[in-house]
Amino acid sequence: LWTPSAIALAVVLLYGLHWWPGVAVGAFVMVTSRGIPVLPSLVILAFVLVEFCASWFLLLRVFRFRPELDRVRDVISFVLVSFGIPMLTMTMTAVSLVAFGVDPDRATQMWAWWWWSHFSGNLFVAPAILTCARHSRTRRLRRSRVPLEVLALVLTSMIVVLLVLGRWLPTWLPVAHAPYYLLPFLLWAGVRFG
Repeated sequence: LWTPSAIALAVVLLYGLHWWPGVAVGAFVMVTSRGIPVLPSLVILAFVLVEFCASWFLLLRVFRFRPELDRVRDVISFVLVSFGIPMLTMTMTAVSLVAFGVDPDRATQMWAWWWWSHFSGNLFVAPAILTCARHSRTRRLRRSRVPLEVLALVLTSMIVVLLVLGRWLPTWLPVAHAPYYLLPFLLWAGVRFG
């Protein structure tokens, strides 16, 4: 989990894009404190800002996202954006680092770790901040939809378990993180069914 990205995403979604300078300063301090030279740090910073601006734009302007996460479409759009945007920006970051002379194998490992940590942080920390900040008052699910959603939850959870236990994971997914691959489904169950 990379909680700074999740906190920054929640702040931008709750309080607006005009908080980007705070996100930029925090990201720059974190990157330079890791011993990365200034020029690559600025490139990483640029892609981090692209990540938050693109996430904000897609969620609030395109998907009409509500931070209360009280609609299924909000949860789905949040998961899709949390999955896709960090993947895109971390890919651009890794490619840029290779251009700066980082070994491609090392850049691939960094990409996988960065993407997974941003995705998991956004998926677990940001929704907690969003729901606590907005004191969500979710309405009860219609009874006719509950069995279908429970079935979807159980089937997708079983598929992930089979992928992990059958060792059919793609090579770019870290095996060390395998115990955490069920966390999105636990989050789904907790958010939707209490």
